[in-house]
Amino acid sequence: MKRILIIQYHSISHLNGAFKVADLLKKNGYDIYYFVNSKMVDYVQKHNFKYYVAKSHPIVEEYDEISMKMNKIDYTYLDRLKDGVMRFLFDVRKEDLTNVINKISPDIILEDTFDGTDFALIYPLLKKKGIRFFYIETMLSAINSKGIPYISGRAFPEEKTKIFLEHLQRKLKKQFKRLKRRVLYFGYDNYSVLKKEIAAQGLPEKYRIEKENYIDTAFTNIATLIMAPIELEFFTKPQNPYRHNLGFFINENSNNAIEVEDRLKKILEGNKKIIYVSFGTVFAERESKKIASLMTKLNQVLPKFDDVVTIFTFGKADTNRQIQNLNNVHTFKFVPQIFLLNHCSIFVTHGGLNSVKESIEAAVPMLVYPFDIDQIGNARKVVHKKMGLLGDIKKETSAGLESKIRQLLYDASFKKNIQSFRDEISKKYDLEKLLIPIIEKEGVIE
Repeated sequence: MKRILIIQYHSISHLNGAFKVADLLKKNGYDIYYFVNSKMVDYVQKHNFKYYVAKSHPIVEEYDEISMKMNKIDYTYLDRLKDGVMRFLFDVRKEDLTNVINKISPDIILEDTFDGTDFALIYPLLKKKGIRFFYIETMLSAINSKGIPYISGRAFPEEKTKIFLEHLQRKLKKQFKRLKRRVLYFGYDNYSVLKKEIAAQGLPEKYRIEKENYIDTAFTNIATLIMAPIELEFFTKPQNPYRHNLGFFINENSNNAIEVEDRLKKILEGNKKIIYVSFGTVFAERESKKIASLMTKLNQVLPKFDDVVTIFTFGKADTNRQIQNLNNVHTFKFVPQIFLLNHCSIFVTHGGLNSVKESIEAAVPMLVYPFDIDQIGNARKVVHKKMGLLGDIKKETSAGLESKIRQLLYDASFKKNIQSFRDEISKKYDLEKLLIPIIEKEGVIE
């Protein structure tokens, strides 16, 4: 039996976004192992996969200050400088990866592009052992295409000047940040050390850092599995031959551990239009004040809709004080989202790709309030394809919110458009027939 090692460290949403890949591969006779951080273990266990817990974390180009604060990590300037000079983080990560690869002896490795720098650290081992290597992308493409709005861009396709200026700003900003870190750390910042590591590991020119990727530090010419249909993009043709869009790839079992509460069942039996509000697990906690402000405005306008019930999930966010006055909203900590969406008329969301795909699958028009990164571009793709509306959570007014809800509830074109889009995708993509030939033929490392 062939063994596959799946390396994912970044977030639970990325893990959920790729679970169906593992399920399909397991169904087709592959033995699946995960290499994850300790916070992901419960999720992997619930899906009955074998796993190893990482003792290290992937090397990222920029130091993630927000993540460090959330995890209460005190990593000082001197610590970073010392680790850079000694290549400590690189050596620790390389040893951790080497150990798990030697234990499992995988035939194939799949790795999240957010952790893409690992490829440089294990390249000689991949080549020596003949291990095939793939990237998994759980977001839409982070590679820039000329004249096309970027994944985190605020422009629409027709706004060519805005697209050009955004890209120029993005390019200059990245160059400035790299220069600043290189000077600040005397040439021992993560990016500079990574380039030294690439040379030391003997990576050929074929595998170079993708300069048009402004989110991940990933390498070119790596076979890539993209967990979304190309039809969700602003471009219509693959950006290169080794990138493969595989359709929706929704993991229908991701919510099975969350039971449907009796209280929720009674709401669904009420035969009213349902507005479902959820901003994901990470951003519900990180942006709780903005979300609470929006929910207060929504609570104020709901009495104007006699045929509507609203359900709000707040996840791990500490919002007890903020939501206690939402007398027109039914609040839950968690709900089985895929199940619930099949009963909804509107989905108010942050625009994460998993949520967007699940909303399309259930044919539920979206009201998107993006916070960061790909959500910004996803929201504009939803609007451009006439499957929903875009809001600004900082500037939204009660009147504006009411207007958007009326449009989505009573303009049938949104529902029709999203159904047509879903049906088109369903006809085009046979997930299993697409995935297995790619896994069996591609990913060879030269």
